[in-house]
Amino acid sequence: MFRYLFLVAVLAQLVIAPAGLAASRSVATRPGVTVDVQVLVPDGATAMVLLLEGGGGRVREGSKGFAHLARQRFERAGIATALVDAPSDQRNFMDGMHPRFRTSADHVADLDAVVAALRAQSGLPLWLVGVSLGSRSAAHYAVQRADAIAGVVLLSSSTNPPRGKPVDAFPLHRITTPLLAIAHRDDQCPGTPPTGAQRIVAAATASPNARVRIFTGGRNVGGNPCGVATHHTFSGIEDAVVSAIAEFIAGNTRYGAGK
Repeated sequence: MFRYLFLVAVLAQLVIAPAGLAASRSVATRPGVTVDVQVLVPDGATAMVLLLEGGGGRVREGSKGFAHLARQRFERAGIATALVDAPSDQRNFMDGMHPRFRTSADHVADLDAVVAALRAQSGLPLWLVGVSLGSRSAAHYAVQRADAIAGVVLLSSSTNPPRGKPVDAFPLHRITTPLLAIAHRDDQCPGTPPTGAQRIVAAATASPNARVRIFTGGRNVGGNPCGVATHHTFSGIEDAVVSAIAEFIAGNTRYGAGK
């Protein structure tokens, strides 16, 4: 039977829930603001990934985004997942977070509260996994709070945004944890060129193990090159991508305070 975390405004206790159902509760962050988190912890989990979806970052039933589809795959690999929703006060961009908010002090405060709750309840090393615009959240938090996480994984990273600073221009030299940058060779989304993965790793000079993985193959049938069912979201090769992330985590997870 799998273990699940019920997260509430104060740190709640770990409970047992039926297999196949991720617990979804709210974490109080800033005054009057909550962040919903869906958490699944399989027995014997060795690490937990905080999944930060692209677009507006919303957690929606039936979504086909990479972060949503990856949860059961991480579970099979023995890795716990926390699918993190957009904060309750952010509904102005794709019904969620505007890209500018993802690099704000308020967003860092939101993630601080979520990280604290997850660490207190699971005791597992915490990794950030950001997809597309979610890479902005993950990279910015890793820059600001490198001592709070075990590592960071960036997929289809926002390295050519129409406005704002590209992820590879963040002060990535401040990241002192392992970093994996993943791209699809044929990603046609204008904001996430696959060459950005190499630029990210080149900039992460203080990371003890910064690596690039470029994937090929899969399906590309979505109408929007930045949407689901495309190379941008690794459609059809999710298993291979999750396996690569799991292997990287297994080879780099460090146990200890803050990790």
